[in-house]
Amino acid sequence: MWKVLIVDDEKPIRQWFEHVIRQCGDEFEIAGLAANGQEALKLCMSTAPDIVITDIKMPVMDGLELIEQARRVNADISFLILSNYDEFEFVRHGLRVGVKDYLLKAETDDQDIVAALRKISEDRKRKGVRQDREQPQLRDVLSRPEEWLSLELLQGTMRWVICGLDRTAQGNLGTGPIPSTSLTEVYRNWAEAAFTRGRIQLFVDERDDSVAMLIGYSHASAMPSDVELADRCRAWGAEARTKYDCTVSFGIGETFSSSAALHSEFRKAKRAYRLQFYTGEMSVHLAKGSGDFGLSEDHAAAAEIMKPLKSADLMESGLIKRVLQGLDEFKARLVEPSETAEAVRAFLERMEGQLIGKTERRYAESPDIFSDLERPSCWQELKEAVQRHLSRMQEIAYRHTFVYSETTNRIMAYLSEHYADKLSMSVLADQVHMNENYLSQLFKKETGKTITRYMIEVRMEQAKRLLATMRHKVNQVASEVGYASEAHFSTAFKTYYGITPSQYVDSLRQPIQNLSEPQ
Repeated sequence: MWKVLIVDDEKPIRQWFEHVIRQCGDEFEIAGLAANGQEALKLCMSTAPDIVITDIKMPVMDGLELIEQARRVNADISFLILSNYDEFEFVRHGLRVGVKDYLLKAETDDQDIVAALRKISEDRKRKGVRQDREQPQLRDVLSRPEEWLSLELLQGTMRWVICGLDRTAQGNLGTGPIPSTSLTEVYRNWAEAAFTRGRIQLFVDERDDSVAMLIGYSHASAMPSDVELADRCRAWGAEARTKYDCTVSFGIGETFSSSAALHSEFRKAKRAYRLQFYTGEMSVHLAKGSGDFGLSEDHAAAAEIMKPLKSADLMESGLIKRVLQGLDEFKARLVEPSETAEAVRAFLERMEGQLIGKTERRYAESPDIFSDLERPSCWQELKEAVQRHLSRMQEIAYRHTFVYSETTNRIMAYLSEHYADKLSMSVLADQVHMNENYLSQLFKKETGKTITRYMIEVRMEQAKRLLATMRHKVNQVASEVGYASEAHFSTAFKTYYGITPSQYVDSLRQPIQNLSEPQ
């Protein structure tokens, strides 16, 4: 089955060709669709198509530049050009550089498309270009290793090395010097140079486009040590950054000698590889032990971490800070990234539900507004997405819940998030581009209280919540809510609630009074 990539800046054309090719059954499969040459070049690197059907005139990168760049990625790609009547000079240039055929858009029908592809297919078969179906899939190897792996490899000592482009750097593909072979071949060439005495088999994990290398040696003593292996991975990572303008991360499994352990050892190496989600690009991680290292497989961990946020209210003071602090626990416990993203998404959907309940307004019309949480490239990207979504929802909630002006709502929202900062009227006035005196008068007129009084309320509510957890000392709470000294905080707390912070904590241990209203 030949893999076909379709490239055209007109969506109907892409859809038409895709429909026609899918009717061919097992002859061809769709490798991908791209709207311009730059998108197509990235797909050439990640999907290794056999045939590329491309328009000539496209934005960002045209078809001829795509052909030139893609041939550096994989010299075996066959090209079929789409053109209009006034583009024949471009077609002629394409034919001179090895394009197999061309189709005139205005005159082409379904049969012409199939005929052109079959002509290219026959030409590739005559030249003996191997089809991908001869290469075993990773899932087949993991489930039936004796069927797909050589006896020599299975009888020796083996080790998995998982590697892949860091997704934060994948946008750079094609901007630096591109190798003359496909991306998978780049990995293969590196592995063969790094493990000259070993046997190597490579498999693409289509779930995340990483490459799984199974390295085998006849004798255990020949297998590189942890330190040697990590050093080789780091060296090649540095080379990839210099030569190809991209970064690579690695997960290194443990040594094993039984085919029965192939799948479990692969999972260990994979968990080590996915640690790069938390540690950042160009990471090299070694799997150690039988479950005490790498990403956590404790499926209850996510629920446990999110439990303190079950009672969270979208409009509570300091919500974003509280949520981000809670999320840090995912990194501390190395929870599987997909479970982390799923838990975060569920929380945001609950906050959206609150938004609808409070304002009868949706966060957005799109049914998939949290799609950026499906496969975040790194921990920082996930946290930024959470902060962005919560900030927008809170802004909508404040705008439609309170009967105040937009200026006052913005000040209230700002104080709710920055209560721990050293604030002044000039800082607040800058937030709304307004004169300090006018802002102070407007806030008092609309809310019936001064900005200072409102800020004290926010700080005291947050202080009470922190003290109620019984996990913070009084001096820690003072700092958390913006007071430079414990004495100043205690005085303010007693003035507001009528008892000191220590007395409040004691009242929680032995309930004797209800602290709910300020004095």
